Amino acid sequence: MAAPSSPTVSSGDPKVPVLNSWKEIATYLGRGVRTVQRYERELHLPVRRFNGKPHASVVALPGDLDDWLRHVAVSDAVISQPSRLGATVKAVRTSIAESEHLRHQCHDLRMTNREALTSLLANLKSMIQQMNLGRGPTKKITH
Repeated sequence: MAAPSSPTVSSGDPKVPVLNSWKEIATYLGRGVRTVQRYERELHLPVRRFNGKPHASVVALPGDLDDWLRHVAVSDAVISQPSRLGATVKAVRTSIAESEHLRHQCHDLRMTNREALTSLLANLKSMIQQMNLGRGPTKKITH
């Protein structure tokens, strides 16, 4: 599953994001940059390089990465260590599932926090209004 030498980055769908760096690819896979670079070398991670140059900037499409995770190619170099490959693929899949779970958890916490903040602001506004009612009319000082 080697990357094409002269890629076309557009997927045809403008909504599909393009991962534009090793850091973005690593974040998407829930791994470190050096780990995904190793995946490219050893497991043929489907990244694309402009003009096919070996040290050019990399890009990747999430759909390509998802397909790769489902069907990791087993090369001759990896066949001699099938348990290592299985463990690596399992670890990547587990990490992605955990990342997805954490994203959902963060979203839920943000929503809970937003609701609590809205309630707090409403309570503060109500308290200020009650305090102003208890004082009676305020007099403006003029000079």
